[in-house]
Amino acid sequence: MVGSVLVTLGVLLLSVAICTRKFRTLIIVFAVLVTGFGISAFEMLKLPLVAQDASLYGKLAIHSIQDYPNLPAVDGPLVTEEGFFKDQQGRVVFLRGVNLGGDTKVPTVPDGATWRREHFYDTKGVSFVGRPFALEKADEHLGRLRSWGFTFLRFLITWEAIEHDGPGIYDEEYLAYVLQVIRKCRVHGISVFIDPHQDVWSRWTGGDGAPAWTLEKVGFEIKNLHKSAAAFSHQEHGLKIPQMIWPTNYNRLAAATMFTLFFAGNTYARNTKIDGVPVQEYLQGHYIRAVQKLADIVRDEPNVLGYDTLNEPSTGYAGVQDLNSALFAAPLGWFMSGFQGMVLGAGRSLQIPLFEKPLIFTRLDKLNPNGVSAWKSEKHDIWRNEGVWKFDENGKPALLRPNYFSKNSNGDRVHFMNDFMVPFFRRFESAIHKVHPGVTIFGKLWLFYLKNYLFKVKKAEPYIDPNNPKHAPAPSILTGEHFAWAPHYYDAFTLLLKKARPWLALDIDLELPVFTRQLAQNAITQNLGHVRDMGKTLGNTGKPVLVGEIGTSDLLLGSPFV
Repeated sequence: MVGSVLVTLGVLLLSVAICTRKFRTLIIVFAVLVTGFGISAFEMLKLPLVAQDASLYGKLAIHSIQDYPNLPAVDGPLVTEEGFFKDQQGRVVFLRGVNLGGDTKVPTVPDGATWRREHFYDTKGVSFVGRPFALEKADEHLGRLRSWGFTFLRFLITWEAIEHDGPGIYDEEYLAYVLQVIRKCRVHGISVFIDPHQDVWSRWTGGDGAPAWTLEKVGFEIKNLHKSAAAFSHQEHGLKIPQMIWPTNYNRLAAATMFTLFFAGNTYARNTKIDGVPVQEYLQGHYIRAVQKLADIVRDEPNVLGYDTLNEPSTGYAGVQDLNSALFAAPLGWFMSGFQGMVLGAGRSLQIPLFEKPLIFTRLDKLNPNGVSAWKSEKHDIWRNEGVWKFDENGKPALLRPNYFSKNSNGDRVHFMNDFMVPFFRRFESAIHKVHPGVTIFGKLWLFYLKNYLFKVKKAEPYIDPNNPKHAPAPSILTGEHFAWAPHYYDAFTLLLKKARPWLALDIDLELPVFTRQLAQNAITQNLGHVRDMGKTLGNTGKPVLVGEIGTSDLLLGSPFV
């Protein structure tokens, strides 16, 4: 109660300060102090903790397969109709499970821990066998999940795991390992759908997903990406990193370029070819064929119900109205414009503001102090080759076409979903169904919306588009009985602040934070309702929604959306 009163008083005082000149500074300072005390009062609320014997961690509720009902896994193919998944007998199926698993993003050989710099640039001969767990431990892990009531898994794989050594070179040992794990899942009565996972493109651009050769093929020198500020990597920076810094890689040259080429290379990089093949065709073709290779391996496993298209893809530069603006709409990390990222990657040093925490300015940093280029050579600099910018006669960077990415190939304002994602969805679906007919394709978009310096995350695993002020519905022009929608949902404050605060949440209808446990729970319930409704527009008739990832500080038990 005290916290609510103080926060409300602080907001009122700020409103008064805006409307008056007299004592404005004093009123603002007092308002900030009052608001701070109010938030501190809320911070005194702690989530109850249950003390347990630490030696039991990870060993609770482990049962053998005989200890739970011998129910078979849901076998495919499923159909999607009337907003539900249905099995071959026409029965409605509810899919309840978890992701498996986070460590799948990095190799076992060499150790892919993100804090290790050793062998980071050894990109060939790596192995992901043993991710998510060693085969001999499969019964232990799957038995535990099944005994907890989970009968469905979002099974993570990465493009790099399949095709790390070079274009068209597939890791047959890894593919055989995945097949054995999926067969183990069926023994435990667990169905799966395959999630080709990525975050900010690859391990060398601060995340995971694509092989290193994709960056090298378009002209990047991967050892220079961090040094030139084209990407931020934990391996190069060291242990102490700013809070939630990894997503800011979407704002940097390397990831923004790769996603632009992958989805929209035919529109914005017509001069860029790899081995004589247009860059969009080359990248998309190899990605889809890699997933298709896996699909061919597991096609006869009835508990494989479907395939995700691509985890949390980004728009890259496509749709950016002005390259002088930041791709992120709120200050976080090293806050730079799209053009500044291009200049830094070309080997110039720039002063860039650092926000170690959202909205909190820390200092100005000189990035790329040694003038290192992210490109193998000047002739590889894609955006200079496309005439987006240049160095003028005085050697100063000049932005020639600030709105270069604002129009599609027809000269219309970019609609990323219809222009670029839908053609990708259709191509992916066609390729997978050629080798694994009838499985469900889970279309995705991730809308990463920032407004008024707040993150509003409605992920229909669509794409990440900070410039779009509203969450995108599923596309009506995608049809078929084997298509579904796979959004994600994260509460903004829990995601950014990395701390459980059950009294605080972002209401995406009001576009404002709400306080108190009851209001926060109500907001989360409403937000999840919006996530559910995103599938109603898919194919005009509506399709079921599977929430592939979720993150909140608290969930209202008994909510109809949980």
